[in-house]
Amino acid sequence: VYGEPPPPPATAEPSLYYQSPPVFTAVSAYANLAASTPLRLYQVKPDGEREEVKSHDALDRLQDPNDFLTRFELFFHLAADWNIGGNAFWFMAGPARGAPTEIWRCNPRTTRLIRSRDEYIAGYVTEIDGELVPLGRNEVIHFRLPHMLDDFYGAGKLTVAAMAAQTGRAMDQWNYRMFKQDHAIPAGIVAMEGNMSPADFDRFKAEWKKNHGNGGRRTAFLNNAKVQFHSVGLNQTDVDFLKGKTYQREVIYRVFGTEHLLDPNNADTSKMFERRFLEGHAWPFLVYVGEVLTDQYMAYWPGKWAVEFDDIRPRERSLDLEEQREKAKGLFFNEWRREAGLEPKPGWDDVLYVQAAAGMTPAMLEQQEKPPEPGPATEPPAPEPDDDEPDSDATQPEDAQERAERQENAGSEYGDDVGERHNKAVDWTAVHRELGQWERFALKRWGSDVARPFRAAATPPAVAHIIQALLDNCDSEEAVKATFERMHEIIDGELAAKGSFGTPSGTVVFYLRDVETVLSIQQNVMRQLPSGAPVRWTPIEQLHITAVYSPLVDKSAFRDIYQVAARNFATPISVTASRVTTFDGDGDAIPIVALVDQNDELRRVQTSVYAAFVTHGVAVSEYSVPDDWQPHITLGYIDRAYAQSRQVAVDMPIAIEC
Repeated sequence: VYGEPPPPPATAEPSLYYQSPPVFTAVSAYANLAASTPLRLYQVKPDGEREEVKSHDALDRLQDPNDFLTRFELFFHLAADWNIGGNAFWFMAGPARGAPTEIWRCNPRTTRLIRSRDEYIAGYVTEIDGELVPLGRNEVIHFRLPHMLDDFYGAGKLTVAAMAAQTGRAMDQWNYRMFKQDHAIPAGIVAMEGNMSPADFDRFKAEWKKNHGNGGRRTAFLNNAKVQFHSVGLNQTDVDFLKGKTYQREVIYRVFGTEHLLDPNNADTSKMFERRFLEGHAWPFLVYVGEVLTDQYMAYWPGKWAVEFDDIRPRERSLDLEEQREKAKGLFFNEWRREAGLEPKPGWDDVLYVQAAAGMTPAMLEQQEKPPEPGPATEPPAPEPDDDEPDSDATQPEDAQERAERQENAGSEYGDDVGERHNKAVDWTAVHRELGQWERFALKRWGSDVARPFRAAATPPAVAHIIQALLDNCDSEEAVKATFERMHEIIDGELAAKGSFGTPSGTVVFYLRDVETVLSIQQNVMRQLPSGAPVRWTPIEQLHITAVYSPLVDKSAFRDIYQVAARNFATPISVTASRVTTFDGDGDAIPIVALVDQNDELRRVQTSVYAAFVTHGVAVSEYSVPDDWQPHITLGYIDRAYAQSRQVAVDMPIAIEC
């Protein structure tokens, strides 16, 4: 009738929570985070796809549990109870076998479960104002921190940290008694040789009172060799008071995983501890709570649901920006704002996201020259002849191999630099804008009997030729949209950091395991150049060795090639970067590279990847041919004119792994 009583460890002394500052701080860190992290509800469809639900009775109930409890308080108590005692209970108040209309917190110190041989747990009993209230099993949600020695109740972290918390509290009490008013502790005994006459004793007391009483203070009073002082008490140094308190605080914070609350030696240490807390302690707790709410709370509503907290784990800012850029490819600025839940900006409907990210405004775009559209009664003027376009039907446009050779021989674009473009002759922002205009032009005239070609002005002729060929094969408006989305990706793919794993730049690279070692080479070169030198250094996350570069490759073909590369590159390869120099070219900037010595394993992997490209009929750069391949690490790019006046060369052999 009275239920299975919780074991003593499950009901840790609550006074340690509010009488131990480290415990209070650690628990509050958990509780505040859990109470302030957004919660999302998803409906799981039969095909496994999930759709976020913004409005639902379950969300309303969590947002407003009852008239005396807020969402913040509900989840604060959940996290605090779970950390302190290992158990937290929610009572679902409402109609029988129906969705709850209120949610109440049950004090884990006065809540017991009722065991059953048939149902494992038959129900619960909680105490309110001295009265035991029975609760059904389906009326209570039990959150528990797994306990290896108990199948029913959880084990709180305060149980583990109780000794340290009690020791710290005892030290605080000792410190208080030592310094509080009218509480003197004798530090020693004054000993004198022989007996003291009453007259000498009166004189001694008067001198003591004069020198040390009535607010006065003297540092010494023993001026008689026959008077000695014997220490009999313990001071703070004797009991190692300060170090002891620091140790107890560290123990508590380690148990709770909140070491970032300690006074860090430096900012990096604090960030490391905070990341460890978020990834290894707080996030698993939120995942567990989400699973319990999915399995037990959402069971009150029909259908298949999933409850999840927003991911609080730290992310690299560069990855967030890369993900945002990938999602925004081909989108207009206001389209991106709508998808992000933001209000569209008036006048920005025709501005691409990439243009806005580059600092372009509608006014700036209006000032730029727009390609003329032909009138309804006249045919558009023929495009001006271009050396890169075919002069006749017998002359074919350059293929991907010729384009790669022309680009690399001219030095305008280096195929070895994954994700970086150095061609200053093309305004790629203008190309993005023109592709958007071309897409609207094509969709507006879709299905028309008269097909008027779009005259490209900013788009390179070779790219425009490819676009027109793809449009000629489109059989629907969706195909037209997909074509332009693909072309945005092709152009942007050359800009994305390490974005060449896939279409359009089919580049296979060796990632560096000892990137810090390579960074030291880069920093050595930096020190040799004066401050303000016209150099753009390669970011640490983009340092690599290119194996094979192809300017354009199909997705399916590259997927097969990548699998070949993965099979042949299963273990790290040790290489040596022997010398730093520059590569010549005709561009405005030339690369600063660290030459890598070839060895049998490196040559074997590169040759197998090259063979995979050739087998699939994919054109590659001439510098990717095994006999002409020179492995290197691009450290940065330096202005050509400046490099001609100052030699950049360093001999410093360094062993690295890739």
